[in-house]
Amino acid sequence: MTVIKKLILGILCFGVLSTQANLHSYPGPNCLNTALVHAQILKYPRYTSNQEMYLYLNSSLCQEITLGEKRQKNDIQIIIDQRPLAQKGIISHAYIYLSPEVMFEKIGFAVEAGYRYMKEDDILAEYEVDFLSIAVKGFRCQKLVNKELAGIESLEKELFFFDKKFDGDKFLKKVNSTLLKADTLSDIFIKKIIFQRALSLVFQLGVLDGKYQSEGINQLVFGQANHHEIKKVLNRML
Repeated sequence: MTVIKKLILGILCFGVLSTQANLHSYPGPNCLNTALVHAQILKYPRYTSNQEMYLYLNSSLCQEITLGEKRQKNDIQIIIDQRPLAQKGIISHAYIYLSPEVMFEKIGFAVEAGYRYMKEDDILAEYEVDFLSIAVKGFRCQKLVNKELAGIESLEKELFFFDKKFDGDKFLKKVNSTLLKADTLSDIFIKKIIFQRALSLVFQLGVLDGKYQSEGINQLVFGQANHHEIKKVLNRML
């Protein structure tokens, strides 16, 4: 790659590099999380589920890009698997549109699954996109700002700096306290966000420390659940 091309990539990707690229050394953060962090809906790398992703994409925060509409830098692209044997509508991958020539993505949730710049045709070929059973949708999202999210964002920051001295029991008590406060909110959307993020945090903690793995949490993360069901399972664990 020429020096000029490297400089262009640096300019295009400044927002990405300043928030997430290679900032963690633990498993969990995935392609969905990368897209949401870049869109400034989330602030910190961690595992992000399909249901959490759809919570944002189906809200007023994001607008689907219509067919033929010109894409813009930082638009989120998702690859949806609609094959009969797949869970219909599951997002198999997400990436960020930076320019017609440059996309940005994370290729998995393992430590060695890093961030990379790709041509879109290569991404579509890798995920066998045929625009029928495996389709692509684009979304333009706005930054999520709400003072009621301060508590859960503080916990996301705390887990981001996970190390051997991390006190998981104390962390779970803080999660419980945050959920109790969230349960009193009148804004249902923000309440759902906090419960989904709490679920993701407890799942991420289990990934980092097997002591905190929970089959009930796993089922909620990889399934569909409303905040009442999330509350019930989290309360049993906390």
